[in-house]
Amino acid sequence: MLRPGLLGVCLLAVGALAPSVVQPAAAQNRRGVSDPATYCRAMRNVDEPGTRGRAPGVPAWMRRRLGAPRGAHIAWRCLNGRVLACVDGGGSAHCSRANMSRVVTREMREFCVSYPGQSIPGVVTGSETIFVWTCAGRTPRITRRGRVDHRGFALDSWRDVTPRAR
Repeated sequence: MLRPGLLGVCLLAVGALAPSVVQPAAAQNRRGVSDPATYCRAMRNVDEPGTRGRAPGVPAWMRRRLGAPRGAHIAWRCLNGRVLACVDGGGSAHCSRANMSRVVTREMREFCVSYPGQSIPGVVTGSETIFVWTCAGRTPRITRRGRVDHRGFALDSWRDVTPRAR
């Protein structure tokens, strides 16, 4: 049995150790990390860099690895300490978390009534959906399902751009 005074010392000691467990990533991030690779190694999993501490911008090496032009919008995130990037073309949402809803919308039904037998375009389904929808006659149907990672992002949209360790 612990004496009341000793219990307080034990709790104080445990509390004193707890910040050191998270300190490296937190302290490094407060100072500001200049590179996404360093940020991701420290933070591990971040879907929206900048929501957990200050995140660096898009470096030139990332643009080169993606083959993206200077003006292209690039989204990046951290997955298991690695840097994943997505070129976001023209304000589409394909770099966002994937929409996995199987619910047929009014817009899909209207499209199929007007264009039976056609593929339903992303402007109707929403570009963030992981499904390919077509009109089976006048009825919307899922014809293919895309793959998502364990955090809910479409695998086809994201590329691992983590620099190789030197």
